[in-house]
Amino acid sequence: MLPSEWSASDAAKGARQAKVWMEFFAGDEGAKRQSPGGTQAAAQTSRIAAIRAKHEAELMRSPNVVGVSEGIEVKRGKPTGTPCIVVYVTRKVPKAKRSKGHPLPERIEGVPVDVVEVGSVDALPK
Repeated sequence: MLPSEWSASDAAKGARQAKVWMEFFAGDEGAKRQSPGGTQAAAQTSRIAAIRAKHEAELMRSPNVVGVSEGIEVKRGKPTGTPCIVVYVTRKVPKAKRSKGHPLPERIEGVPVDVVEVGSVDALPK
């Protein structure tokens, strides 16, 4: 069930994103990622997780950042298959208007950084 505050436009956008990800994981890229014996892929995943952990506190100090994770880079609304560090922000800010003291990097230790707008994040009540 969708949250009551979602508009028809929000629901349609969510449905489009779900379709794109389903196609990605059903296609070649998703199959390659899920195939057993991928020791190189596992090593890369482990490396990215270590880099994310090393830089997470610094990234979280940036204004507007609400979370950090490992993930798959998305360009123009479609997954590229490229592993990355995902930085979640309440809203995307054009480069020209970003704070000089806390710019988000495009890469960290050679790993691409994908910035994803998620809106505000609130803890659920216990």
